[in-house]
Amino acid sequence: MPSRCVVGGCGFGYGPSAGQKVALHTWPKDRKLRKKWDKFVKETRKDWIAGSDKSVLCNLHFTSEDFLGYLQWSMGFKRKLALKPGTIPTIKPAKSSNRPSPFLNLLLSAAILFTGNLPTQSLRILSCMNVATINTANFFRHQQQYLQPKVEKLWKDDQVPILHSLKASGADGKLICAGDGRSDSPGHCAKYGSYTMLEQTVNKVLDIQVVQSKEVKNASWCELEGLKRSVSFLRDAYNLRIAVLITDRHMQIVKWVRENLPHTIRRFDIWHIAKCRKSLYTHIQILLIHEAVGKWRKSIVNHLYWCAASTPSGDGDEISAKWESVAFHVQNQHTDLNNARFPACAHPPLVEQRPKEWLTPRKYICIKTSPNHETCHLEALYKVKISQIIQIGQKCPI
Repeated sequence: MPSRCVVGGCGFGYGPSAGQKVALHTWPKDRKLRKKWDKFVKETRKDWIAGSDKSVLCNLHFTSEDFLGYLQWSMGFKRKLALKPGTIPTIKPAKSSNRPSPFLNLLLSAAILFTGNLPTQSLRILSCMNVATINTANFFRHQQQYLQPKVEKLWKDDQVPILHSLKASGADGKLICAGDGRSDSPGHCAKYGSYTMLEQTVNKVLDIQVVQSKEVKNASWCELEGLKRSVSFLRDAYNLRIAVLITDRHMQIVKWVRENLPHTIRRFDIWHIAKCRKSLYTHIQILLIHEAVGKWRKSIVNHLYWCAASTPSGDGDEISAKWESVAFHVQNQHTDLNNARFPACAHPPLVEQRPKEWLTPRKYICIKTSPNHETCHLEALYKVKISQIIQIGQKCPI
């Protein structure tokens, strides 16, 4: 059972005084009663949607008359504290005092948050070293009251001028945006997903949307929902339309862009395709037990980048012809490639002895790629490990 009370400002189930005894209670099964509990929590948390089977409230939000055997439990004669049937929480957490927090305590919380470390692990290490430190309740209080508002303000102060400058420069309908999603955990059961929209000509992040998995069908739909919100935000708030959208080969996104953005050119990101091809050639090398395949893997991936970068017009047929030529190149055939669009290799004659072993003919997939722009800048951003996603403006419920 989780040890955190979901009521806003509750102190995460530990009560207002240190060492206070607290009991946690799961959400009731009766639908009408669940709605009343949800209504109580919404009064303390604007972002609250609905309680789940794992959501809990602590006994501090109920009166002593709401329990069965409260006196025995408080004296230690009972281990469990049960609520009476039909009980509704009525006591809201007391507002925190205006007493300022110690400055170094706040700096410690800021250092933990801004470096992406986990507070429980960081504070435990300090405690093991006999260093006087704060507890996790203080960290989350600092985060909610001071750090998150500053992060939100800094992001808005940076985002709004960028969007206004694009609008003033007449970039409406000329935006070249790269979008990509990121989950807070690997696999198909992530709780949060973020979607980032980056403008390629100015190399600036225009928008970041955070989607909770229970807002959509499942975790795999978070990326599409994030794209929808980003497009709606740019269009409705700043009247900015996207001319070229570069994404991965997510089929839900492909279908949605085709149906809802008919005037937007959709391109597949070469970085994602190259990563997929590189993994494929690794498996081919393992299956065929052929060392020569592994030696050509990096060259083939570089050739895939060259096919897109050397075709600024974005002509799919020309890119396809260049990509097919690699099948002839790796078997030491550089002319008469049986393709009128690209009849011969573009490199000069190879006079030196090649260290790689030439391969036999094989078939390769023709891929539609983005000629000039990629999402590699987003991937560089995503190299930062996300241990906790903060939903800017609207804090995600836990």
